[in-house]
Amino acid sequence: MDRKKEWKKILLQSVKIAVGSSAAIYIAEQIGLENATSAGSIALLTLVTTKWETVKLSVYRLLSFFFTALLAGLTIGLLESEWIAYGIFMFMVMTMCHALGWQATISVNAVIGTHFLVSKDFGNDFIINELLIHGKRRAPGGTLRKYCQRREESLSEGYGMGMADRSGRTESVSEQSV
Repeated sequence: MDRKKEWKKILLQSVKIAVGSSAAIYIAEQIGLENATSAGSIALLTLVTTKWETVKLSVYRLLSFFFTALLAGLTIGLLESEWIAYGIFMFMVMTMCHALGWQATISVNAVIGTHFLVSKDFGNDFIINELLIHGKRRAPGGTLRKYCQRREESLSEGYGMGMADRSGRTESVSEQSV
C-alpha cells in the first residue's frame, strides 16, 4: 500500500474511533447512565476490531460481564481494603478470561471493576447501568464500521477521499454519495 493510501486509512480509522467514542458517550449521557464517559473508551475497544471479531467479542463481553459483576461482589463488595480487593478481583478476572479464551475482554472488565470499586454499589440499578454502558458501545461502533468498511473498500479500489477514479476524475469526500 502506498504511503498516501496508508495515511488515508489511518485518518479514516481515527475519525471512526473519535466519532464512535463520542457518539457512545452522547448516547449514554442522553439515557442518563452513570459513568457515561466509559462508554467512549469501551467503544474504542470495539471499533478497532473486524466485523466477525466484533460479534465474537460482543458475546464474550456480555458473558464476561456477568462473571465480572459476580467477582466484583465477591471481592470488592466483601473486602475492606480497596487495593487488596481490586488486586484479587483482577487476578480472578485475568484467570477467568484466560481460561475461557476471553483475553480481549480484560480491559472492559477492568473498567467495570473500577466502577464497582468507586461506587461500592451492587444493587440492581447500578448493575443494569453498567450493563447498558457495556452495550451502548456497540451501536455507534457497528454503524460506523459499516460506513468505514465501504470507504476502506473504495480506498483499496482507488476510489474515494480525493483519489482519482478509473476515469481519472478526482472527487472530494463531500462530492461522494454516502
